[in-house]
Amino acid sequence: MITTKQLKELIEAEVIDDVTAMKITAFYKEKSGGANRRLAVIFSILGALLIGLGVIEIIAHNWDSFSRLTKGIFSMSPLIIGQFICGITLFQKKKLSIWHEAAASFLVMAIGASISLISQTYHMDGEMSSFMISWIIPILPVIYLMRSSMATAFYVIGAAIYAGSLGPKSDPLLFLLSYGGLLLPMLPYYISLIKRAPSGAMTTLLHWVVVLTTSLVVLTAFKDAEVVWIVPLYLSVFITLYLIGIGGFAKTLSAKYSAYSMVGSLGALSVLFTLSNDHYWRKLSSASFSLSDMIMQPSIWCTIVCVVVSAVLLYRVIKLQKRRWSLSPLVYSILLYIPVFLISVYLPVGKLFTNILLLFIGIYYILDGYKKNLWQSTNLGLLILFVWTQFRLFDMKMDFVVKGILFILLGGCFIGANIWILMRKRVK
Repeated sequence: MITTKQLKELIEAEVIDDVTAMKITAFYKEKSGGANRRLAVIFSILGALLIGLGVIEIIAHNWDSFSRLTKGIFSMSPLIIGQFICGITLFQKKKLSIWHEAAASFLVMAIGASISLISQTYHMDGEMSSFMISWIIPILPVIYLMRSSMATAFYVIGAAIYAGSLGPKSDPLLFLLSYGGLLLPMLPYYISLIKRAPSGAMTTLLHWVVVLTTSLVVLTAFKDAEVVWIVPLYLSVFITLYLIGIGGFAKTLSAKYSAYSMVGSLGALSVLFTLSNDHYWRKLSSASFSLSDMIMQPSIWCTIVCVVVSAVLLYRVIKLQKRRWSLSPLVYSILLYIPVFLISVYLPVGKLFTNILLLFIGIYYILDGYKKNLWQSTNLGLLILFVWTQFRLFDMKMDFVVKGILFILLGGCFIGANIWILMRKRVK
């Protein structure tokens, strides 16, 4: 940030005039104010949650000594107080996001507390799934009336918990449809938030909540399925998330480092490192396949859907790119693996292809970081090569001295690459 003294020097040297100096000062004040507002929103939400929890603890301490009528009044009081605070906030002349987020967060907690207390007071038994659906449905009006991103985040997390509470033995498709169906009502607000404040702190937070909960739901839904079917599914899901991120659909400060692209790339790389060993490919080559069994596999249908979506997103990304071959090899991997999976049933080519692909991806990120002076990209490429080397060292019986030399060389590459990028940035 430029100081007042520096501005005076520029005015005296007639580099800028007084009007320009005032504009520069106003710009930096607004910029610093935005950061302060973000912190204020975060701490206001935290304060509202702590107040809500404190009220519940105080009531719970004397709960057994109350009559049923008193318990009923106390059970409804958090909900009434929360609605009253939200009403005052809505009718304020000056609309402050701090108050909206704090009031909405308090009301969300109050809804859950009131439902729990009423159930306990009148001995209403029920399962976790019925409690969660009773809690998250009333949150929907709060999202749109209060225009609250925090309430939306609670809703998404609640939808994931509800889907998980249906039971570990539930049908994976029912699991996914329950979660996806509950997400549909909040999508209009989510899309409008991305358009209204693409780089906002609450937008970024909501991106992370949606991506992480969706990833966990998919991983949990198919955790009991056969490895042969779930590995292609996981790869296609993570590649789809990565393409959503770099395609700018969930763009925050930088599409390359958005929640979608980061979770998608790290998840896809984790699957690729799993495929770089013999274990999966041996299972694939020894598995017996029948058309009737394949049709009945929910994971196959989900994989097909993800591959089609990935192909559409990839087409859009390539269309937006002037140099299509400048894209990471990771974006093409889902399409490349379709023939690889089919051929590997008969010929052992999967492991070799995966290891070559990981090498290409690592080298790509190193070169990309070199061209654009991005230490994140360079370090990611070096990290990919380092992990790949460790996987291969487990496969080979190598002397400890040789391993030690490799570690020293890789460590030197990390240090040297970062120093080099810093020096290039200083020169520029």
